[in-house]
Amino acid sequence: MQLTYLLLALPLGAFASSFQTVPHRRHHARAAKRQAIKVADTLQPELSIPSTGGQKAVFAHHMIGNTYGYTQDTWTSDVQLASSKGLDAFALNFGSDSWQPQRIQDAYSAASGTGFKMFVSMDMTVMPCASQSDADNLFNTFVAPYLSHPSQMMYQGRPLVSTFSGESCTFGFGSVNDGWNYFTSKASMFFMPAFNNDPATAASWSAVDGLFPWNSGWNYQPTNEAVIDTTVINALGGKPYMAAVSPHFFTHYGANSFNKNFLFPSDNFWFANRWALVVSQRNLFDLVEMTTWNDYGESSYLGPLNGDEPTGTTWTSGFDHTPLLDIAAYYISAFKTGNAPTITEDAIYLWSRPHLKGASAPDPIGVPTYADTTDDVIYALVLATSTASVQVCAGSSCQTFTANPGVNQFTVNMVPGSGMSASMTRNGQTVVNVDGGSFTVEGSPSLYNFNIAVFGATSNGGSPSSPGSSPGSSTAGSSSSSSSSSSSASPTSASAAKCKKK
Repeated sequence: MQLTYLLLALPLGAFASSFQTVPHRRHHARAAKRQAIKVADTLQPELSIPSTGGQKAVFAHHMIGNTYGYTQDTWTSDVQLASSKGLDAFALNFGSDSWQPQRIQDAYSAASGTGFKMFVSMDMTVMPCASQSDADNLFNTFVAPYLSHPSQMMYQGRPLVSTFSGESCTFGFGSVNDGWNYFTSKASMFFMPAFNNDPATAASWSAVDGLFPWNSGWNYQPTNEAVIDTTVINALGGKPYMAAVSPHFFTHYGANSFNKNFLFPSDNFWFANRWALVVSQRNLFDLVEMTTWNDYGESSYLGPLNGDEPTGTTWTSGFDHTPLLDIAAYYISAFKTGNAPTITEDAIYLWSRPHLKGASAPDPIGVPTYADTTDDVIYALVLATSTASVQVCAGSSCQTFTANPGVNQFTVNMVPGSGMSASMTRNGQTVVNVDGGSFTVEGSPSLYNFNIAVFGATSNGGSPSSPGSSPGSSTAGSSSSSSSSSSSASPTSASAAKCKKK
């Protein structure tokens, strides 16, 4: 199937009736299918890129809690990979473990001299914030040491500081605004939190310089994300806004663990289409944060599987997501420059889940909530330099499509017992071939897994998303194999097993 998804903007009243004030990390948000018009036999429309004078920057949310085993070399590798895809900084989301300040220090050190930046994102679902001393400790340990660091991300001439949550923190003062005003008055900073309360209320607080609406990165609201974004931007009344973009969401922990077992629909080429939407609104904001680089426990990771996964994470081994960074690189360039990048190399990106949504498994945790909102298809996103023929296969069941110059989106139905592959031919010659290797759609899975395995290949014969490579590199992939016709986690400690409740 060859489809374009055109998003529908619902009335503001429909948005208001569905607004959730609780953060989805605490697994209370509703997941509902985004309304869409499916236009058959058309391509994704050309990027609509408005002009703007703001300096653009793109970040990735990096969870320090999953970096227990990191060395500075690991950080260097992450910095090189992220920088090669056009990212500007990591938002270092930290918790209360005693070892985490050292990882933050290592991250800043790894970025020194590279041009890549860091800024802290305080996880206020786990950091104490009931007293003035809590504010003092938070500032002195995690913020003050980096305000003048050469690797510190600056925005509008001030060090950028963010949060996850914190909309209830008073630090012992009479109101949330008074508490955060005390914190932010300790030094010059640009405070852009991801508060999860009513954005109009958060925007009215004098302590808040801008907002990062975390929940807008996923497809769980019954309204269009353009409406969500515009509503928050309007509420900000001129204060800066940072957009969220995320590739996927699935988590599957039982009641004896983190007790969260649900997904947000990430089908319909969600990642690419969300990015295209952000690009089309680039005149409204300067900053984007991709969520996340390494949240393995919620399957939203874009970076390599090189960190420490929370205990009980059974759905990531063999499920590489790094090829999605090349898709991001295309849209990051468009977001920053205001011009759709010229595609100079053919590429195919292929992904799917390991079983049908209706498959039955002897899994004691049970079927994830919202499993029925997914689609049983294999996705192929194709970048074509010129018109070509593309074949997408579920095992031996193949369909052939015509790829026009630009970005193309194709799907075929998943087939239990089969893998996935795709190829591009032009003038009788195969120019790209991508194979899912040992990936197989299981007919009778032993555990439920709604994560995706992603594969990619380019016309130069390589996997395009390897650590340290630039877009279009020919180095082999880091976690899952990708092949072309022209070429050939460590144990988790108790302290590293903390998973943010979402």
